[in-house]
Amino acid sequence: MTEKLGLLVLYWLFIITWGFSQSKDNLKHYNDSLYRQIQQIQEHEAKAQALFDLSFFWSDYDTAKAFSYIREAENVLGGRGNSTYYRGLKTFYRASVYFDTDPAKAKQKYMEAEGSLKGVGAEKRLEASRYRARLWGSYGALLQREGKAHEYVEILIEKVIPLAKSIADSSLLGNNYQNVAMNLMNLGDYKNADDYYNKALQLLKGKKEALEGRFTLFINAARNALLHKNYRKSGEFIDSAAVLAVQVPNSSYIPIYHAVSGSHWAAVKNHEKQMHILKTASPQQRHRATRIWSQPYFLINLPPIR
Repeated sequence: MTEKLGLLVLYWLFIITWGFSQSKDNLKHYNDSLYRQIQQIQEHEAKAQALFDLSFFWSDYDTAKAFSYIREAENVLGGRGNSTYYRGLKTFYRASVYFDTDPAKAKQKYMEAEGSLKGVGAEKRLEASRYRARLWGSYGALLQREGKAHEYVEILIEKVIPLAKSIADSSLLGNNYQNVAMNLMNLGDYKNADDYYNKALQLLKGKKEALEGRFTLFINAARNALLHKNYRKSGEFIDSAAVLAVQVPNSSYIPIYHAVSGSHWAAVKNHEKQMHILKTASPQQRHRATRIWSQPYFLINLPPIR
């Protein structure tokens, strides 16, 4: 029961991070609900892990609250928190809090976490490798923000993807194939980007727990095909995204779906379908889609997998 509850908390955090409209009242409501669920977890390490993940969620909205959940997780762990694994974990989550507010400190903390986690023994090696993949992805995303897109791609290919392969995590691997694809697309390397999108699709194909990831993947792959003027392929990806759009109606990617779909129908001169896409969107979605659509060229990126 405890394990299932912990997994439920993590699942809720994932859904909220991707598709939730973050008003202050809603944030408080969901936080309170999650926190009550966490308090029911009896096993100390599972409870601490859920608190770490709650901290990760709040790192985008309230750094003081995020740090408070890290401290609470430390108290729950007690002496266990002094192990090499948990020292690395605590540093990883602190780096996540600094990600937007102090990128230089975040990079420093990610490398400190790497120093701890790479030395973890066999008992926790799988979990440590998963966090190492995440921290390298985050470190690379910070380099990308500095205009070092090529370095980010190198880190994904040389660090993140090998770690994801080593633990046979198909979702982590698929998401990072997509990250490589998006960066190659932004660099204008559409052919190689298409190869990585296809690799990601194969890994996430049919995964019910990856609906959001597949939705964004179809949209981004469609955009790449559009930029490459492969309208047959962009149409196929748009059709696939349309099926998933019904299943993830609150996704933050819905306006981008409308924009890319509209761009496809405009490119093939089907203005009736182009207008239909805009009419099916809500006024707010239509406004955002029109703003994206009006730009001659727009980049699409997933939130970094931190």
